[in-house]
Amino acid sequence: MNHRAGQSLIETTLIIVAFFGLLFGVVDVGQKLVLRETLTDRVRAALRWGALNPYDEAAIRNMVLYGAAEPQADNARFFGLYPDDVVVHDVECPGSACRVTVAVASHGIEMTSPVEPRD
Repeated sequence: MNHRAGQSLIETTLIIVAFFGLLFGVVDVGQKLVLRETLTDRVRAALRWGALNPYDEAAIRNMVLYGAAEPQADNARFFGLYPDDVVVHDVECPGSACRVTVAVASHGIEMTSPVEPRD
């Protein structure tokens, strides 16, 4: 009788360890996906801001880092990103083919948008 009780305990322990390993793995992957999607959304918002407003590299970078063109005292940087991590370019500007590019190379995110013509 004792032999079977010990066997059940060991089998249950192995199954619980495997279950929690999978559970923590799924949670970790989910957190990374949410982080990447949020960063992609910030880059998209900064790119749109840069395309609709006069070109200001620092303001576009601040949109990615802080979520605002002018960071406030209570704004925190986005998950440890540094200003050097965000690359902003204006390609073929001034001109009719002017585009703004925003990239966060460490996360593999790069987007380009044409700039609204200015009168």
